[in-house]
Amino acid sequence: VILNNDKNMMILGTEDRMLKFFDIRENSLIKSFIGHTDSISNVQMGLNEFELITSSHDGKIRSWDIRNYN
Repeated sequence: VILNNDKNMMILGTEDRMLKFFDIRENSLIKSFIGHTDSISNVQMGLNEFELITSSHDGKIRSWDIRNYN
């Protein structure tokens, strides 16, 4: 689980391969989707305020632009 830089969105990577984006202010799920082919092991913000980095037991590291999920 991680908060974005603005602290208004919580991002969760799950064992069932899902990435879930929650709006903290509205206490609601914004979006969820399968992000990897195996369980997600790590979620971190990248070098800029819009980049999310995930890693998984599938051996892949992925970069996501979180502006697409607000």
